[in-house]
Amino acid sequence: MIDQATLQTATYNIRHIATGQYVALKDTKRTSTLIVLQDSHFEHLAWVLDKLAGLEDTYHVRSFLQNTFAQTGESPIPGAEIISGTESYPWFVRPAASGFGDFYLSLTLLDHREDKGWHESKPI
Repeated sequence: MIDQATLQTATYNIRHIATGQYVALKDTKRTSTLIVLQDSHFEHLAWVLDKLAGLEDTYHVRSFLQNTFAQTGESPIPGAEIISGTESYPWFVRPAASGFGDFYLSLTLLDHREDKGWHESKPI
C-alpha cells in the first residue's frame, strides 16, 4: 500500500526503468503510441495520475497534453505496446524496491507482478 502522503493525484514525469529516459507521446494525434525519449517540452512529458476512489493503489494514467489515457491497445498481455487513447484503464502504482521513492506502474488487467517497465519519477 502506498502512503497517501507520498503519492497524490497530480502531474508527474514517467521514466523507463531500464534506460532512465522519459516517456512522451510520439505525436499529437488523439490516439498515439507512447515512446521513450528525452524531450524538452513539458507538455509532452507530463502525465496525470488520477487516484481511483475506493481502489487501493489504483490510478488512471492520463496525458497532460492530450487528456488521453495510457492503455495497451488490442492485446493487454505482458510486453504489449503501451499506447494513448480515449478509453481509461486502471493501473496499479506500487512502491519500487529502489528505496528512492520510485513507484512501478502495472496494468490491472494483468497480474500486478508482471511489470510493464515504467515507473513514476519525481513530481513536476
